[in-house]
Amino acid sequence: MEGGGIKLNPGVSIKNIEALELHFGFQFDKDFKIYLEKVNGFDDLDSDDSWFSFWSENRMREENQDNTHPQDAIWFSDYFINLCFFGFHKTDRKVYTHYQALAVFECVADSFSEFIDLYLKDPNLLLR
Repeated sequence: MEGGGIKLNPGVSIKNIEALELHFGFQFDKDFKIYLEKVNGFDDLDSDDSWFSFWSENRMREENQDNTHPQDAIWFSDYFINLCFFGFHKTDRKVYTHYQALAVFECVADSFSEFIDLYLKDPNLLLR
């Protein structure tokens, strides 16, 4: 599937999403599950014209095993080839960003839907 020059992975089954939730010990919100059912992130390490990349379920597993990211969140996206990451905080379930070089960890959206709304309006609104 193609979208704006970005190769998108086909969606995953509910069974795969439930396995991902079990793997993380975290229940994703309804909108994120619908997203994964329709689009399983960008193909490979692809990014859009604004340098945002949305990860597949497999990349989410890989990236979240790496100790370079704070363990307080489940990361699902990055900006500018890992300059910063976006993910669900395990406690309050909001979307946070983490800038590696600056050790910044802050909330950027109250939900995945709000995150996507900001991204679609202007991706720069998600950057601090």
